[in-house]
Amino acid sequence: MRLEHSFVCDIADLYKAETTLPLAFALHNSNNPEQEARRRFREDLQLLKLLPRIVRDVQSLLTPRSTDATDEDEPQEKRDIHLVHLWDPKSGTLPAGVNYAARGE
Repeated sequence: MRLEHSFVCDIADLYKAETTLPLAFALHNSNNPEQEARRRFREDLQLLKLLPRIVRDVQSLLTPRSTDATDEDEPQEKRDIHLVHLWDPKSGTLPAGVNYAARGE
């Protein structure tokens, strides 16, 4: 798998339990599983309204909620943005949001 596809696969993993896994088991007796899987998956995308949901979820994941006045109904701890750090066995804690592929490790 190419590195460019890893984000797409990560997002797809969020929905596979309710989409592709049940579909795969439902097709166990199909005479043409590839064609039927494509057709039924398209139908499921429409029924579940998955594409608009994916857009909302990705926006939510990539854009932390702000702490402006519109969020005053929520407790402060729910509005705080928590930083995520990565852990490396050699270097210890590393900041997230850095492309470590360029380091050549």
